[in-house]
Amino acid sequence: MAANPVVKKIAALLGSEAHERQIAAAIVLGELGARDAEVVDGLIAAALAGVPPVQRHAVNALQQLAGAGTAKKVLPVVLGLLGARDEAVRAAAVGAAVAFGDAAVDPVRARLGAATEPALRRALDEILARVGGKDAFTALLAALDTPDVEAAKAAALAARKRIKDAAAREKAAYFAQISGIADIVGVARPTIVPRWSCLIIEPHVDRILEKLHLLPEDLRDPHHVEARVARERLPAAVLEELETTRAALDERLDSLAAALSAEEGQPIVPPAVTGGLRANLMRRLDRFERRIISASKKQHAETMVEIATARGSLYPLGKPQERSLNFVPLLARYGPALRQDMLEEAKRHAGRLLGGDSALATREEVVSARGQL
Repeated sequence: MAANPVVKKIAALLGSEAHERQIAAAIVLGELGARDAEVVDGLIAAALAGVPPVQRHAVNALQQLAGAGTAKKVLPVVLGLLGARDEAVRAAAVGAAVAFGDAAVDPVRARLGAATEPALRRALDEILARVGGKDAFTALLAALDTPDVEAAKAAALAARKRIKDAAAREKAAYFAQISGIADIVGVARPTIVPRWSCLIIEPHVDRILEKLHLLPEDLRDPHHVEARVARERLPAAVLEELETTRAALDERLDSLAAALSAEEGQPIVPPAVTGGLRANLMRRLDRFERRIISASKKQHAETMVEIATARGSLYPLGKPQERSLNFVPLLARYGPALRQDMLEEAKRHAGRLLGGDSALATREEVVSARGQL
């Protein structure tokens, strides 16, 4: 892209006296992903020019160009802008640093050790928290070891946010790192235990599950249940003929392949040719079966709506119920009895943990909502 004359002309606009042209050039170059030295140098110069709107768009463009080839040049500039007066420039600098991922950890760690301003330390802590990973979290924990109470508090808040946003496997690794700190400060090591969660099954959803012989976990996989139920609704003769056709086709293709290689010497065609024919015909038959299942879904539209209703209640937008639905409407609908049922299940969970049976405690509890809808 360095030899592209159009890109060179756009990059030249970064040195224009008109700020609007500089901003437009930065936006276009970021979208183009032009990573040649001339472009990167021009964006760095614009980012250091001292005009906040130009700086912000230049830094945003540098964020889009983030990569191993630009890290050495760009990261020192981006981290230097964390102390800019303009808030939007500082926010853009944080985003650009995060875009470099693990490459930003060491430079951030070095600056964190020398930083004294609370605002700068908070920005550096935020970068580490958003980058994540073992190295970034280790640097974040090291930031806790400071006599500055406010700085330590900012690092603790960033670490807490990182742990909160992490996946279960990441959380386990983070807790292992925290154990070392617990030994240093003389407190008990944290114990990793599965948290309690539940799945609230409303009466109308329970009736759908019972009618279609489904388990709640069947609905985790999008579209799987619909295809399975639609296939079960097909006439037995259709399913039987599909299997018979598939078996007969497979048998005849075996015979054809054997006949082609029966002659002495080289076969008439390579085995890959008959293999390709087999794959092509089987793929067409599978596609034909999918079309039949699709037609069955349309014929049983009411059943498909019921499945969608159950999935929307148990796994809204494909996410766990507890992370998507507001509990307040459920509480208003079913009253204190629902809350009491949840408390009872949570107590059982705690009892299993205290009894040392954490394997049983890992399962998700099912709470049936009382009432009729």
